[in-house]
Amino acid sequence: RSSDLDKDPQKKVFNDLHLLDMEEKSIRLCSTEGEKPKKRSSHAACALPDGSMLIHGGVDANDKFLNDAYRLEISENGSLSRDEVEELRGDLKTVEDQLRKTQESLSRAEGELGKERKTAKATEKARATLDRSLKDLQAKLDEAEEAAAREIKRSVSKMEAEISDLKRETEAQEKAKVENLKNMKKLERKAKEMQYNCEEEQRNALQLQENLDKASARWKTVKRRLDETEELLESMKAKNRTLNHELEEYTEKVESLEAQLARRGGGKRVGGGRSRQVSTEDGGAI
Repeated sequence: RSSDLDKDPQKKVFNDLHLLDMEEKSIRLCSTEGEKPKKRSSHAACALPDGSMLIHGGVDANDKFLNDAYRLEISENGSLSRDEVEELRGDLKTVEDQLRKTQESLSRAEGELGKERKTAKATEKARATLDRSLKDLQAKLDEAEEAAAREIKRSVSKMEAEISDLKRETEAQEKAKVENLKNMKKLERKAKEMQYNCEEEQRNALQLQENLDKASARWKTVKRRLDETEELLESMKAKNRTLNHELEEYTEKVESLEAQLARRGGGKRVGGGRSRQVSTEDGGAI
């Protein structure tokens, strides 16, 4: 037997012989006759077809390589019986059969390993191709993401600009709305003033009617015109509430009306109110 501690300075070497019983699964020490080999380890040993065993080489206790060979003869007259020799031969045949089967299994395994290697090589090639495709797809994906990010950024900038424009337009509309409300309030005040003036003119006309019998017919005409003027004022007030864009036209009508009232109200005042010149039927003025 040889030691497994070849590189250990305290390794042991042996020259004893042991027999392996394959049936009983046991090992026993055998006695030998003749010259024993030198103690050694790491040697080679094999069984020969005639039932003997050959021992060759190895290393002694001083790590010196040995180049000798010894042959152990196993016979009926030796230390081993015939039954033991037959047993050894049977064990040797069994070992040979197992070795043959092992070699066959090894050959099959080598064939399968070759197939597996081919498959692994093809798989590795496919994997490399897949990795390249994946890298290309990743690069395209990165490019697409960058392009999408740029497009989104441009869209956001455009939307922000549009929102700013809408804000400015909304602010302008709000200002215009406030201005329109102010103008409407001014027109309402002006219409109230005109209404008050008309009422004052009506009171003056009534007072004149009481004091001037000769101008009654003329006064009726004036009163009818004043009524028409009131209706016109009411119509203008309704238009002012609903139509802001007709503000200038309404203002012109109001100014025209004021001019008419001014022409009618010219003359001396009576009773502290405004005076109004009224033409009589004979062409005179009161």
